[in-house]
Amino acid sequence: MITVLTGDNSFEINRALGELTDNSNQLVENYDGETLTLEQAADIFSGISFFGDGRTVIIRSLSSNGLVWAKLTDFLNRHHGDTTVILIEPKLDKRTSTYKELKSAGAIREFHQWTARDDAAALQWLAARLADEQIEISSRDVRYLLERVGRDQWALARAVEKLALIGRVDQAVIDEQIEASADYNIFQLLELALLGKAQAVEEELRSMRLSQDPFALMALIGSQVVQLLAVASATKSDHPAQDFSIHPYVVGKMERLSRNVDSAVIRRAVRIIADTDYRLKSSVDDPWLAIELALRKISRK
Repeated sequence: MITVLTGDNSFEINRALGELTDNSNQLVENYDGETLTLEQAADIFSGISFFGDGRTVIIRSLSSNGLVWAKLTDFLNRHHGDTTVILIEPKLDKRTSTYKELKSAGAIREFHQWTARDDAAALQWLAARLADEQIEISSRDVRYLLERVGRDQWALARAVEKLALIGRVDQAVIDEQIEASADYNIFQLLELALLGKAQAVEEELRSMRLSQDPFALMALIGSQVVQLLAVASATKSDHPAQDFSIHPYVVGKMERLSRNVDSAVIRRAVRIIADTDYRLKSSVDDPWLAIELALRKISRK
């Protein structure tokens, strides 16, 4: 039997791998697919079929090994036996004949990171994890926790583990105990600037210098200010959450912010951030100083 676990959601891939191996009495062998030789592959796949039991072999990133990957279907078609092979592949080229063979055999299981379209599933999953740990929390605060942490399941799982030590949880506890995602912090930063709170902006930036990459920060600020403009400009028939993959709770916060900030101020902020981003990409300016100056300009209105 062969199973391919693929996608950018390493949490779900890890969970699926555990399901396949934890309850097995088979000997488990691990291989680095990038360095696997044809001789090693022949030994591993000798006796393989799409159905069967025996030893379990886990191979990571075999598709990066073009020589062996191209021969994989030959191994599968020639050999029969009791070896279970699990391939872990973060990304697969769907154009290859090997991928098409595995897909047609039903061997591929795909796991993708959650997006805005998966928020209902994310809330259900998070609520179940919290309940499993017997954490007392309102449905409103479950939503707030998801908003603060984001859709990364590893980060959400770590948050649940931390909150399990407390037992009873509300928004104040979440704020005190759970680190906010970069997206959440950057929205707070942008909100402070648009509301003209220059001193608070400087304090936030001082904290961010300790843990953030300035170029990544600039990219996220640019993304969020454009999203804010989209939300502020949306009509009743528009759906910015779906169109721009924005978390619905963030859309709600952006809508509330846009009611307190003139649209001309938001458009001006977009121009300031775009100009700053261009200068950072085409000069040797101090990135932190450039970001600080841009946010100061925005906060002056």
